[in-house]
Amino acid sequence: MKVRLYRGPANCRGYVDEFSLYFPYPKWLREHDGVKGCFVGCSQDSRGGVIRCSWDYLDQRLGYSIEGLGRRYPLEKMSKEFRKWARRLERLFNDALRYNDDKHWERWLLA
Repeated sequence: MKVRLYRGPANCRGYVDEFSLYFPYPKWLREHDGVKGCFVGCSQDSRGGVIRCSWDYLDQRLGYSIEGLGRRYPLEKMSKEFRKWARRLERLFNDALRYNDDKHWERWLLA
């Protein structure tokens, strides 16, 4: 699955969780968990590094929706360090989905 970057609305600009890195769940996992995906609230610091803020599930039962994350934002507009971090998380997430074992899910959760 491809990671997606979202930028919050204008009134969220400059906050520590201005961006959300969203990991959509495949159909088999959505049916198993009842969750659409998970996201990491984050932003970029003044030197291009990553500030991680929060991690949560996109669960409509809790009132979260994809629209609440804001608008899609091109990952290419972020710093090289931020893109590298996002791609590493994407690789770990895809490995966890592919192998679906405790070892790979733990790597993903600890990333």
